[in-house]
Amino acid sequence: MKFIFTIVVFIVYLVNFNVSISEEAWVLRIPNGSKNTCMNCHSSLLGGKNTVIAFGAAFRTNGLTWNATLAKLDSDGDGFTNGQELQDSAGVWKRNTADPGNSKLVTNPSDKNSKPTSVEENENFSFEILNLFPLPVKEDFSLSIKIKRAGLLDISLYSIDGKFISSLYTGEKAEGEYNFNFNLQSASNSSLSNGVYFIEVKQNYAILRKRFVINK
Repeated sequence: MKFIFTIVVFIVYLVNFNVSISEEAWVLRIPNGSKNTCMNCHSSLLGGKNTVIAFGAAFRTNGLTWNATLAKLDSDGDGFTNGQELQDSAGVWKRNTADPGNSKLVTNPSDKNSKPTSVEENENFSFEILNLFPLPVKEDFSLSIKIKRAGLLDISLYSIDGKFISSLYTGEKAEGEYNFNFNLQSASNSSLSNGVYFIEVKQNYAILRKRFVINK
């Protein structure tokens, strides 16, 4: 019995050792990596090259480096970028610095069933969404945006599950505040049913999404 107990203790030690090594080597290389530990990159807490999935494969292809390139990808195909899920949409976080954003909103970039209910604004963004009005949306609505640095602006409409519906606006914008007016019928080229949707605003690698409800 003592021998069996010793074996069990040894196995537990190896598991913990393996996880701790994985965390030290890779988890700390991505923002908020400690939230989902090895499951950010693997299908198993034990890790291992044969369990690498979605985000883990992209992370490895990107040279095990967190940056804007990796942040803008949607590795698990859930409609949210890796950066949005790890609270660093622009990919500006650096190793050995404080984790960005709100840790409570972090989701798993390798799990399509784990996705944000909202995406918080980041002080490093070159723009910010000032207002989306009215809420709920019935037919006509407006979106106010403040551009901090000139660049190509893209505004799109998505369903709550991340499915692209239509492009609302694309064009170069200088610094300043802008108000965009849209109509649901013309914006979607079809009649949208009542429910929850997203307006996505992109500029370079920065992406913000605002959730809104249609209730005609």
